[in-house]
Amino acid sequence: MQETAVNDGITVTGTGSASGAPDLLRLSLGVETTATDLAGAWRRTADAAERLLAALHGAGIAGDDAATSAISLRPETAWRNGRGQETTGYTASTSFGVTIRALPQASEVLQAAVAAAGDSLRVGGISYGFSDPAALAAAAREAAWRDAQIKAGQLAGLAGRTLGMVQRIEEAPAGGPAPLPAVREAALVAEAMPVVPGSAELAARLTVTWGWGSAPAASL
Repeated sequence: MQETAVNDGITVTGTGSASGAPDLLRLSLGVETTATDLAGAWRRTADAAERLLAALHGAGIAGDDAATSAISLRPETAWRNGRGQETTGYTASTSFGVTIRALPQASEVLQAAVAAAGDSLRVGGISYGFSDPAALAAAAREAAWRDAQIKAGQLAGLAGRTLGMVQRIEEAPAGGPAPLPAVREAALVAEAMPVVPGSAELAARLTVTWGWGSAPAASL
């Protein structure tokens, strides 16, 4: 909470939020394999990625809703007595940002990914969202406005003043639904894994400056 008195009025920060049922699920799905040689690791990962993408498309994920987000290739090393550190193999990985637009299909999509990629599957951070957040954002903004008005009115009354015209409004970036923890092992994603969206919240933060009214408030 922030309230700042200025020469020609008062500046107050109001916060608000609004909740609703999400209709989008965003997550990272990828594959990772290890082989003794670099080319082998790269080929295995490419093959697993092709199977994963085919499974996602078969489960109803549109092409635009599965995009490459990372590619990695690294050596695996081990310490050998008398020989120092040696390269023992290579690990290649790739991941895709996936958007599921029909939440009832989320379990089917995850099940298809597990079946296609097997132990090479990696599941990253999961978050919920809204395909059209405008109405929810407007409700959160209205709540923030009311909060700012109440604070400013109270402070003006305590100072024996009245509020005048609004002189300035600043809106901070809105907060979105919080991400869920990441899951890194395919073994943790069981068959027919339930996906329950519950409700999610959008937040708003407004900083408003009022000028003082033309006459002081009447004394109590």
